[in-house]
Amino acid sequence: MTTTKTREKGEKKRGEKVMSFVDHLEELRLRLIYIIVGLVVAAVICFIFAGRIQEVLVQPYFREGDSSLALLNPTEGFLVQLKISLIAGFFLALPFIFYHFWHFVAPGLLQKEKKYVLPIIFFSTLSFLLGGVFAYHILPYATRFFQSFSSNGIVNTWSLGKYVGFIARLMLAFGVVFELPIVIFFLAKVGVVSPQFLKQKRKHVIVLFFVMAAVITPPDVFTQLILVAPLIILFEISILLAKLAYPKEETSG
Repeated sequence: MTTTKTREKGEKKRGEKVMSFVDHLEELRLRLIYIIVGLVVAAVICFIFAGRIQEVLVQPYFREGDSSLALLNPTEGFLVQLKISLIAGFFLALPFIFYHFWHFVAPGLLQKEKKYVLPIIFFSTLSFLLGGVFAYHILPYATRFFQSFSSNGIVNTWSLGKYVGFIARLMLAFGVVFELPIVIFFLAKVGVVSPQFLKQKRKHVIVLFFVMAAVITPPDVFTQLILVAPLIILFEISILLAKLAYPKEETSG
């Protein structure tokens, strides 16, 4: 109740200009245009280095020795380079993307909450990049698992485009997962989730993490722990951040 009254009071103080629904749509349109332009510019820059980036991405595949990647149609090589440019451009443009996303959200925040926007932009970018790097480092384990299905007379010759797509999905998925502490901090700050709720759901979340690890990694305990351990740590960090962020009036109540 106290938080709601405080928010209403803050809205009146800052409510010199109230945005209508149409204004919000226009603001969203402009932010999306900025983001798309930023992505295109970043992708063009990354296209220059697409060949080198491709070499780095496919290195884990060749660690097994007898495997090879193939171009299955005349345009696949170019399309792969284009896809790599878009993926790398997305990571390069992350600060720009988060900047416009959080500034679209900012009008709905109280004045005291807006001071968190720049730190959240920084840590959102850092967390997503760390997720991508982490995914790249577990890529050899995932690749080894799928390569293990070859047998006598069956050779691993994967499509380069399919493999790059697999890497992209893995890196983007872990980038999103590593946003967990930032999302929890923000939701706790506005009173949507509480530390008590997160603690109550801890066991369910850990089971979910193990299920994810079993799907993504080879079926051995050591590799699953390599994946699960950072996820559990992120969740525990999220609980600590929720304790710091959750409104004191409701925490004490």
